[in-house]
Amino acid sequence: MKKYIQNKNGITLIALIVTIIVLLILSGVTLNMVLGENGLVNQAKESKNEYEEMVKNAQGDIDKLHNELIAEKGDIPGETKVQVTSITLIKTSIELEKGQVLDLSTGLTVEPDNATNKNVIWSSSNPTVATVNNGTVTAVSGGSATIIVKSTDGSNVSATCLITVIAKELPSTGETKPYLPGDDFHQ
Repeated sequence: MKKYIQNKNGITLIALIVTIIVLLILSGVTLNMVLGENGLVNQAKESKNEYEEMVKNAQGDIDKLHNELIAEKGDIPGETKVQVTSITLIKTSIELEKGQVLDLSTGLTVEPDNATNKNVIWSSSNPTVATVNNGTVTAVSGGSATIIVKSTDGSNVSATCLITVIAKELPSTGETKPYLPGDDFHQ
């Protein structure tokens, strides 16, 4: 019986040693997975660094866009806003034939040269006579229209050009006179 108990104790001792070895191996593998070169801790650090880099880049993009918007408005803190003082057009009055096109923007001057915002908008007082798109005037029908170019910086400076559109009539001769029926005309 003594031999049987010693044998049983030996097996228990061996099982205990094997269990401890297995636990040590598993803890080593677990530590390697957590703390190793490609472990969870390093991956978390890399993810954190990537996140911080993305935030820095996004903040840089946001700052750049903010500065562009402010520069467009002319309200950069600490910078003096220079407003437009005059707008002049080379042509202030012109006659066009119906269908003719003229680019008024080629004769446009916005002063001073260092104005913060030199952008302008164009409009027509009578689009049925003449239309305007970025300074290009198109004669639509006979009559008069005033083309207005105005600053967008809040200074309300503007210039105008009077457009007179001449609607050409076809020449008439004895052979080309149009037929106008009398009051007694019936179809």
